[in-house]
Amino acid sequence: MRLIQYRQKNGSRKVGLVTEDGDHVRPIKGVATIFELANLAIDKRKPLAKLAEKRATDERVDYLALLKAGRVLVPLDHPEPARFLVTGTGLTHLGSADARNKMHAATHGGDAPESDSMKIFRMGIKGGKPAEGFAKTPHSRPMLSLDNAYNEADLRAWGQPEREKLDADGLVPSRRKVSIDTVKPAASSVAQQSHSTRSP
Repeated sequence: MRLIQYRQKNGSRKVGLVTEDGDHVRPIKGVATIFELANLAIDKRKPLAKLAEKRATDERVDYLALLKAGRVLVPLDHPEPARFLVTGTGLTHLGSADARNKMHAATHGGDAPESDSMKIFRMGIKGGKPAEGFAKTPHSRPMLSLDNAYNEADLRAWGQPEREKLDADGLVPSRRKVSIDTVKPAASSVAQQSHSTRSP
């Protein structure tokens, strides 16, 4: 089963069930979003696939035309965006995939079925590369990893204006060197006070 969300020519939203040939979409009546359809399936205690099939009309909408017109929406959304979070598998390279697979085997046993994360990762390796002749688009700014996105000089330069404002107002405390000899007695005193205030 493949479901999509799209906009009709009048701007209203619709949910569609993609036909087996992948060329058309059958509009689903009574719902405007997949979120609504999923909640309806929960309320009726019916499998999502069966409910979608039952509510799908016989009308055929050209899927490619929807894509070309830019009317296909994200696969799933929520009326309150702050309640909706999309995350990846966390598997970004062969090393992380291997580590995750070992964790899965250690938890579920070596004969356990392959995890969903690993299945998706293998799908990406097999068919995730761009088609031949696909035009490359350069980034407007270089893409940097977190390791080389910033250096100490950049970080200090970023915080300096705010520090100067705080310093001018006397809000930045002076730096003091604290020796271990002053920390240990203080920690001991706090521990003794904490112990004396406990109930027997």
